[in-house]
Amino acid sequence: MVKGTGKPIANTILMVGPIFTGDGYIGGIGMIMRQLMERWDVPSASVVHFNTELLKRPYGTTGQMCGRNLFLSIVNFARLLYSVAKVRPHLVHYHTSRGLAFVKDMVFAGSVRWFFGVKIILHLHSSDARSTLMSHARGLQRCQLKLLQHCCDRLIVLSDNVLHDFASILGGDAGRRLRARCIVLRNSTVLPDACRKHQKANDSARIFYIGNIGREKGIYDIMEAARRLKGKVSLPFQVILAGPFNDRQEEQRVRTMVASYQLDDTVAFLGTVYDGVKEAAFLQADIFILPSYSEGIPQSMLEAMAYGLPVVVSNVGGIPEVVRDGEEGLIVKPGDIDALCGALRQLIESVEYRRKMGAAARRRIAMHHTVEIYMRQLREVYRPLLATRRPDTTSAQGE
Repeated sequence: MVKGTGKPIANTILMVGPIFTGDGYIGGIGMIMRQLMERWDVPSASVVHFNTELLKRPYGTTGQMCGRNLFLSIVNFARLLYSVAKVRPHLVHYHTSRGLAFVKDMVFAGSVRWFFGVKIILHLHSSDARSTLMSHARGLQRCQLKLLQHCCDRLIVLSDNVLHDFASILGGDAGRRLRARCIVLRNSTVLPDACRKHQKANDSARIFYIGNIGREKGIYDIMEAARRLKGKVSLPFQVILAGPFNDRQEEQRVRTMVASYQLDDTVAFLGTVYDGVKEAAFLQADIFILPSYSEGIPQSMLEAMAYGLPVVVSNVGGIPEVVRDGEEGLIVKPGDIDALCGALRQLIESVEYRRKMGAAARRRIAMHHTVEIYMRQLREVYRPLLATRRPDTTSAQGE
């Protein structure tokens, strides 16, 4: 029913994307999906979820070309076609990431659009054109972006920099047409009731990281910064790492680095955490760190800001569109260990600095990045697409 009217809901949206079940790791897209499904607020439309991650697989295998992933892709494509035929949605909102996964999902979405004549929103969760597109050759990038425009009615990207990259690759009228079809929708998070107050200095500072543990996220840079700062700052500190390792080889490398740097008493591994354990980790932390080499707008950073933590992050993807250097946190170049050490030193040694930035970070989320704001923006994206008459999905387009 449409809220407040007593009338039946006229539209159905099929939401395509991963929500990991059981004890599987929930990445950024999965967190957004969970927020959308749990806090759905589009009175004119009901939502049906199509889970692309029903079959459990190791986190480190996502996006890889292998027999298992090829088989899962074929199974998911058959499941998707069946779901669209059964649900007969007015709109399909398809979440995707980058590289090979982006090409696969673009083809899947385009096939649904062509076979069923249904409107498609392709929601791209990636950091930039270089990591998103399969080739670095300009000509091939243009071809992929031109094909993309035949696969969807609207394209959602996370940040202005992705839109600028895409439009620049196409150039001219083609770039302007892409801009007209594209919408920037930055990620959101739930604003918790509890937050870190930073009311007094502790015996030590807790530096918290949450996410998958690997080189791309800057984990080795964190280890190097901890080695350099240990015993050189006025307050002892701990580095708390939460999340899964990319694979066993990565875990062995990281643990070996911790041992060789003599950081066993400084670095702690929590593993993958959820719900109350995760909330407690945020509330006990003093500083959030994510010196990543590639990001869109990371959910872990938004969560940390919502809990009132100052953030030390890198100037990649859409991060600088959310965090203002020196206000909500400190921004460094990826791989710049000296700058990373300097940023951590400032926050470790000054509880007042942490309090000021942490409060500003929570205000930033409350004003611009809550789930309620996100849903309001999403309703405006849906509105013109739902206003058009749904085609007869019993016949394929072009027959």
